[in-house]
Amino acid sequence: MIDVLIFAQIVFYFSASIAIIVIGVLLVFAIYHLVRVSRHLHSIAESFDQTSHEVKDRLAMALENLERLPVFSFLFKSRDRGHKSGRSKK
Repeated sequence: MIDVLIFAQIVFYFSASIAIIVIGVLLVFAIYHLVRVSRHLHSIAESFDQTSHEVKDRLAMALENLERLPVFSFLFKSRDRGHKSGRSKK
């Protein structure tokens, strides 16, 4: 009877050790992929940031070009041409 209990205890500890090792390997695998995904998202965010700055610059250039056209000059009044505030600066 005691031999059966000793064998059951050995089997339990062996199976628990294997389960802990498998869970550890799966956890390392999941963390590795989470790090890869976060790096990829970071590169996408940097690319998006750079693209948004380029779009902002191009839109500013397009508005400046439209301000120079005589047909659209009444729509896009330049801020520094003839724009006076109600207060006098001293």
